[in-house]
Formats: sequence, structure tokens, C-alpha cells
Amino acid sequence: MQQVAGMQAEVAGARQLQKALAQVQTRCDVALELLGERNERIEQLEDDIADMRSIFHSQLELVVDQLNRAQQQPAAVMQQAAAPGAQHG
Repeated sequence: MQQVAGMQAEVAGARQLQKALAQVQTRCDVALELLGERNERIEQLEDDIADMRSIFHSQLELVVDQLNRAQQQPAAVMQQAAAPGAQHG
């Protein structure tokens, strides 16, 4: 009888361990899924940052070109005005 009671206690303990293991596995699966979603979001944000950098550099190049052209225009006007035979007035 004691052996039967001992075996029943061991079976009950084994069932509790299986239940605990199933809970841990479920938590682990959820954590892995959340980690995967987080990593996917990070990749999306990194791609967005790369796109924004590209746009920023394009805009910066455009502004620099415009600034250079604006600086060259007064010099060209001054050269035309100083040239012999330039019309005044």
C-alpha cells in the first residue's frame, strides 16, 4: 500500500512538473514571438532612417547648389557691368 501511495504521489508530482513545463514553454513561445516582432520593427525603423538620410542628403545637395548659383549670379552681374561697352541706365 505504501508503494502505491508513493507511486501516486510521484505521478501527481510528474503531472505538476509537466504542467509547469507547459506553462514555461508557452511563456517562452510568447517571448520569442514578441522578440521577433520587436526585431522586425527595428529593421523597419532602420530602413526608415536610411530613407530619411538619403532624402536629407538630396535636399542638402539641392540647397548647396542653389546657394552656389545665388553666389555666382552677383559676380556675373558685376562682370557684365564692368565690361567695356556695357550699357548703363
